[in-house]
Amino acid sequence: GMERLVPLLKKDGTTATAMLAVEMHDIGDGHRLFIGCFRFTTADPTIAALREVACRADCSSGDRETDPDEAFLDFDRRLGGKPEAVVVARSDGTIVYVNKATTDLFGWRAEELRRENVTRLMGKRYAVLHDGWLERYRRRVVE
Repeated sequence: GMERLVPLLKKDGTTATAMLAVEMHDIGDGHRLFIGCFRFTTADPTIAALREVACRADCSSGDRETDPDEAFLDFDRRLGGKPEAVVVARSDGTIVYVNKATTDLFGWRAEELRRENVTRLMGKRYAVLHDGWLERYRRRVVE
């Protein structure tokens, strides 16, 4: 996936800047999840772990009855203790999972972010552009 420097908006209104890497994973029946990993260091072992987890996740096994939200709860076991903030979102931007580092960084509880749009984690300037970025990313990856 692509990595870029992005501004972050925390619950308390303060801001920070981090590197964001985004991976898109097809989980069947036209469903996709986007996995975003925020980092503040130059070394990033989590991105490789995210690729591996997403590729082995239960919902990619061909079981069309599997709810992506339920299938990706396994992320907490695998990624919950990572020092990098990890956000998993559906292709429409709906957050499915955040780890503890994400809640520590942004100040939101996991249940406050789950089912919210990822734009909740961005300043207004970037949030209004985000849907267009997602669409262009989807087109680029599909082509």
